[in-house]
Amino acid sequence: MGVTLIKNIRRYIVGQYFIENIDVVFNNRVMCIGECNDYSYDEMIEASNYVALPTLNDHYVYLHDYLHRLGLTKDNLSRNDISKTIEAICLEKILNGISGIFIDLGYTTYPLTLQGICKYMEVRLGQRVNNELISVYNNYIPIIDDNIDPNNLPSLIKEIENEVIYLMFLVRRRHPYVIKEKTGLWPMAFLEKSGVFGLNKYYYFIGLNWISTMDLEVLKHYRDRSSIILLPSKTMYIANGGFTPLYEIIETYKVRVFLGTSGLNSSILNEAKQALLLYRYNYWDQRLSIEHIRKTLFQQEHRLFRNNFLEKGSLANIVLYDSYISKSRNPLHSLIFNEVYPVYVFIKGSKTVCPRNRLDLINRYRDLLVEIID
Repeated sequence: MGVTLIKNIRRYIVGQYFIENIDVVFNNRVMCIGECNDYSYDEMIEASNYVALPTLNDHYVYLHDYLHRLGLTKDNLSRNDISKTIEAICLEKILNGISGIFIDLGYTTYPLTLQGICKYMEVRLGQRVNNELISVYNNYIPIIDDNIDPNNLPSLIKEIENEVIYLMFLVRRRHPYVIKEKTGLWPMAFLEKSGVFGLNKYYYFIGLNWISTMDLEVLKHYRDRSSIILLPSKTMYIANGGFTPLYEIIETYKVRVFLGTSGLNSSILNEAKQALLLYRYNYWDQRLSIEHIRKTLFQQEHRLFRNNFLEKGSLANIVLYDSYISKSRNPLHSLIFNEVYPVYVFIKGSKTVCPRNRLDLINRYRDLLVEIID
């Protein structure tokens, strides 16, 4: 692979701040970031009118929600349908600067291999499990939804060999009361007392729309082995009135929070906008700021993805956005609140999206949707 120099980046967004007028040199990994005048290169991109940031991650896409958003509903999806849908998801995400995706396939009854552009991205496939379906396909991540009897949950988790588990927990209003009624304990206290948090596993809690302060007091002691995935668009779509106290989770309890679209949104930046709007104007929580959203976007992730930070030696996963955003006083705010698309996307140093191939990728995406319908 050749060496690429991105020269004079107007603004590079990193973590909780941005840097002006820097260079990045990379092959599959970053070789230099800052002043890189002494490096030879095969290709140079003049970026004085660009904003750069690492590629982002979508921590939860539900395949059936994705199809529903596009109006592509089928009762029975074949293996070929699912493979094409996964490739379509990958194309949609990479065109929006996302290179890490977790896809919930539901109760999948067969293994799948990644096709097309998905093979170059960090795609994780999830399979829902129940008492009858303990065996998870190789390289799939188990998902336990809230239809499981709480009393069976600890034994089910112990039988699953995978280290990482997704828990669809406290999404619906009745769920915490069901757990309390059946176990005599509130949800997180139940997981603690039953030994679930003591297992050598890492948990991603999806939703947590109905989590209480008591539950968070328990969860904060296990923040080294658990994270929360917030789904703003899904929360608004199901309109169940649940409230994930995001400000307190980040500031008080210090539990890591990631964003997922559930397939109801093409862009994780747009999902960040939905989060701000949801909390400010529906929950009337004015404390939540762009800085809190920045933390969720650039939270370093080691369990699933490796692509949301740039430093010397890291994978060269880079997104470049166009000029008018680069002139903004707060470029991240402009990226979130404007409908913008990347001009360039590099994955592991490979130029995956650029002005020359963007239309081809869009046409491939449309063709896949037609094939799924047929």
